[in-house]
Amino acid sequence: MNIYIELCYLAASILFIFGLKGLTHPDSARRGMLLAAAGMAAAIIGTLFDHQIVEYQWIWIGLLVGGSIGAVMSIWMPMTAMPERTALSHAFGALAAALTVEGRTHHSFATLVDVHEALACAWGIRR
Repeated sequence: MNIYIELCYLAASILFIFGLKGLTHPDSARRGMLLAAAGMAAAIIGTLFDHQIVEYQWIWIGLLVGGSIGAVMSIWMPMTAMPERTALSHAFGALAAALTVEGRTHHSFATLVDVHEALACAWGIRR
């Protein structure tokens, strides 16, 4: 793996950790969100420069779909529904992790049988 890609992933990990630490207090929550967003940007940049990626269509589709869902949630969901919004965001994150593991395991999303198998794969359970 290219050293620059590894540095992008390392920076992303560090920024995510500091972002989570910033979310522990309301005074530092804005800074925590900015650090986490910078970490996601670093992870995306590192992924885009990986030489093993031959087609970028799924990355762009994921960015568009995820960005659209996030924009809709931020516009139409009231601030009083923040716990529900956080739970929904975590559910989407868990689904993304499960699908990533499934895709990485089988090298193709076409072999995805069902969500239960993807979740079992994400938890390390083999059938």
